Amino acid sequence: LIIFNENTPVDSVQGQVWYWASVCMYEMQQYKSAEKYGLKSLPLLHDDETKADCLNLIGCIYVRLGDFDQAAAYTKQCLDIDMRSGDDDRISSSLNTLAGIYMAAYQPKEAEVYIIKAIEHADKAQNPARKAILLGMASEIYHALGNDTISLQYADQSYELEKVIGNEHRSAIRLSQKASALIGLHRYSEAEQTLETVIPTLRQCGDKHSLAIACNKMGMSLLCQEREKEAI
Repeated sequence: LIIFNENTPVDSVQGQVWYWASVCMYEMQQYKSAEKYGLKSLPLLHDDETKADCLNLIGCIYVRLGDFDQAAAYTKQCLDIDMRSGDDDRISSSLNTLAGIYMAAYQPKEAEVYIIKAIEHADKAQNPARKAILLGMASEIYHALGNDTISLQYADQSYELEKVIGNEHRSAIRLSQKASALIGLHRYSEAEQTLETVIPTLRQCGDKHSLAIACNKMGMSLLCQEREKEAI
C-alpha cells in the first residue's frame, strides 16, 4: 500500500494517484486515458526513480498509440535517469522499451543495438523475469531481420524461463513469438500446433492485442499450407 502522512503536499499525492491511474489504464488497454493521467502525473514527480517509471510508462503508451517519435523521446529521458542510477535492472528495462519502439517503427537494426545492451545489463542484474522479456524481444527482432534460426533459439530460451517463473500469460506470448520464427523457417504445421495452444490462453487472459497478433499468425500459417478457407 502507498501511505501518505498528514504533511504530504497535495501535488505529491496527486502525482502518485495520477501515475497509478495511468498504470491501471495501460493494463486495461485504455491508452488515451493512460496518456492523459501519465502526462498529468509527470511534472509532479520529483523522485528520480518514480519519474523514470513514469517516463518509461508514457513511452510504452505512445508505442500503443503509434506515435513512435514521442515514445522514443520519453524513453530516452528515462534511460538517462536510469544510467545515472547505475541500476542494471532498470537500465535493461529502458533499453528494452527502446528496442520495442524501434521494432514498432520498422527499424529492426536500431532495435538490435538496444536489445543486445539490454540483455548484457539483465545478466548483471540476475533477474530471470526481465531476462525472459528481453529474450522474447530479441526473438522478434531477429525474426524481423530475417534470421529465424537465432529468433527461434531466443524464443525457446524465453519460453523456458517463463515456464519456470509460472506466468501462463507471458508463456503464451513467448510461444506466439516462437510461431513467428517457425513460419519464417517454413515450418508451418509446427507453427499451427504452437498457436493452437496460444490462442485460447490469450483469449482467456483478455489480452486482445496479443490475441489479434496470434490469430494473424495462425492465418498466415494456414495460408502457407494452402488452407485458405480456414485462414479466413
